[in-house]
Order: sequence, then structure tokens, then C-alpha cells
Amino acid sequence: MTEEAAQDRRLFEAERWAEAIPALKKVAEGETGDDEGNKQTAQYNLAVACRRQSQCRTRRRSASRSPRAGYRSTRPRSPRRRKLEEARRRADEARRLQSQQEQRAEEARQREAARKAQCQAAHREQCQTKCMGVAECMSACASQASCR
Repeated sequence: MTEEAAQDRRLFEAERWAEAIPALKKVAEGETGDDEGNKQTAQYNLAVACRRQSQCRTRRRSASRSPRAGYRSTRPRSPRRRKLEEARRRADEARRLQSQQEQRAEEARQREAARKAQCQAAHREQCQTKCMGVAECMSACASQASCR
């Protein structure tokens, strides 16, 4: 085991992932002149460090994934498929608009409730200066057009 490989292993064991990853890559790729066993150990440690660091992605393609995965087909879509996609887009737009309307209505309800609470609080202060009871104050407030 070379000194670089030993240093990399110490970084790995100290859980210093960010420092260990580049160093382990060198050993795993054979740049340090280590034997095959040390390369394999470095590959394993590199995978563990990457998983813990969540920064590395494996470059190998999954066996189940086709080479053209992620590419759009150049074949024209069928009329039925186009209609289905258009219907989905319309439904998504309708849901988005409905959600916006509901949100605006809720905001309006909250503003109205806050306005009423302010109005009632102002009238209570006036009622307290006139020495009215709570029931008289609430009925006077309810009779005010601004508090309805």
C-alpha cells in the first residue's frame, strides 16, 4: 500500500468525506501505482464516501435503462395521443385557475374578518367611554353599517 493510499484510508476512517473522495478516486483509477486489491478497496471506500457525502454519481448505466432513455422520439404522435395531451393540459390549467380563485377568496375572507374585528374593537372603545354594557355595545356595533 502506497503512502497516498494509506493517507486516503485515514481520511476515510476519520469520516472526512469531502477530502477523501478526490484522493480515493486517484487510488481507484490506478494513478498511485497500488496493486489491484488496494484499487478495489479504494473503489468500495469511494462508493461509501460518495453515498455519505451525496455528491458523487455513478457513471455506469443501469442495465434496465436503454441507451436512448431520456430522448424524445422522432416519430409523430398519433391524433389520439395529441388529444389526450391537450385534455391533460386543459385540466391542469383549470386546476391551477381554480386554486388561484380559492386562494384569492380565502384572502378576501381573511381581510373582511380583520376589518370587522377592527371595527368592533373601535366601537367597543366608544361604548366603554359611554359606559355601555357588552350586550348593548355588541348590538350597537351590529347596527352600524360599517361593522356588518
